Amino acid sequence: MSEFDALPSFTFKTRTNTELGAQGVSVAEDGSLVFHDVLKKVTESMLTSYPRTQLGTWTPNRAAIRFDRDEIAARDPKDFETGDSLGVDQLIALAK
Repeated sequence: MSEFDALPSFTFKTRTNTELGAQGVSVAEDGSLVFHDVLKKVTESMLTSYPRTQLGTWTPNRAAIRFDRDEIAARDPKDFETGDSLGVDQLIALAK
């Protein structure tokens, strides 16, 4: 499996409105949600760093990103396969 074979379990938007994906989620001791194995889709603007054949594939972006529960709705998390919106309770159910 190459780094471009990874697929997210769900997608979400960052504070700057960039769409990322994550392969997992956990609940931190302070109650915030931590999205793990964060991925970014290779776009046209990234082709200076990636070969054109990787356009549209998902590549590792960062190990994890943390959000407070009250900001989850603004991150608009969605199930990757179905596109259905995910709320805090649904994300907690996915937690490792």
